[in-house]
Amino acid sequence: MLKNCKKILLIVLGVLLISGCKAKSETSMIINNDKSVDIEGVIGFDDELIDAMISMDNSSSLDDLDTTEEYTDLERREYLKESFAEEDMKDIKESGFVIQEYEDDTYMGYVMSKNIKNIDDFVGDNPDLSISDYDDFNNKKMFKKEGNVYKGKILFNKSETTTEIETYDIELDYKFILTLPNKAISSNATSVSDDGETLTWDLANTNIDAIEFEFE
Repeated sequence: MLKNCKKILLIVLGVLLISGCKAKSETSMIINNDKSVDIEGVIGFDDELIDAMISMDNSSSLDDLDTTEEYTDLERREYLKESFAEEDMKDIKESGFVIQEYEDDTYMGYVMSKNIKNIDDFVGDNPDLSISDYDDFNNKKMFKKEGNVYKGKILFNKSETTTEIETYDIELDYKFILTLPNKAISSNATSVSDDGETLTWDLANTNIDAIEFEFE
C-alpha cells in the first residue's frame, strides 16, 4: 500500500529536509461470518507535506524553493492526481479494487476497497501476500487452513517502506486493522480489543516481518 506513498515522497526527500509533516497508510480488513472479506486501504498526506512536494516540483533550483508557500485544496488534489501514475492505478483496478478520492480533517489522498466473496480463494500452502500487493492481489495467498482454523500471514518489510519517511522525521500513521467474526486464537498484533475480535498492528512502531494471526 505504501509503494505509491514512497514514490511521491522520494520526489522531495532526496534534497529537502522536511519535519513536522504527516502521512497516513491504513489497511482495514473485515472477515465476515459468511466467509466474505471486506478490504479497504487509505493513503493520505497532510496539507504541509503536499505543499512541500508541490513547491519542490515548481522550483528550478534549491535557491528558488519556497517551503512556506501554501496551495488550495484544488491544487493539492490536482498534484496528487498527477503524482499517482495512471499505470499503477490501472493495475490496482484490474485486481478488483474500487479507487476513490479520500479526504478527512487531516489527510488528502485515496481510498481503495474490495470485497472478496470467499476467504478460501486465498488459502494456500505458502502465503505470499505483501501488505503493498494491491496491484497483484488476486495472484497471492494470505491464509493456510487446518480444519476450521485459518492461519493468516501478510508479509511486511519495514525497511523498504518506512526508512526514508522516518529519516526525514515525517510523522507516519501506518496501521493494519483486522476485524474477525470471533475471538482470535493468537496473533502478533500490537493491540487487541477487549472482545479479542479487532486486532491492530501499529506498523510504524514495530519490527515484525509479517502480520500473523489465527482464528476459527
